[in-house]
Amino acid sequence: MKDIRVYVIDCNATEFDFRMAEEEGDEESIMQEAERLGSVYSLKGFQNAVNDEELDNLSNSFILIR
Repeated sequence: MKDIRVYVIDCNATEFDFRMAEEEGDEESIMQEAERLGSVYSLKGFQNAVNDEELDNLSNSFILIR
């Protein structure tokens, strides 16, 4: 089974147009931007980061789970 990854893009931290990428189905660009921002997590790592409040404000974030 493939490991599930969570890609998080804080919309305040980038000029990346995730809406256009999503509309075009360009998940690769979304994943690359999250990698550039250093915000890619395993599913368990994402859970821990949220619970430990490392990711305390996701209200203006784009999240892709793959």
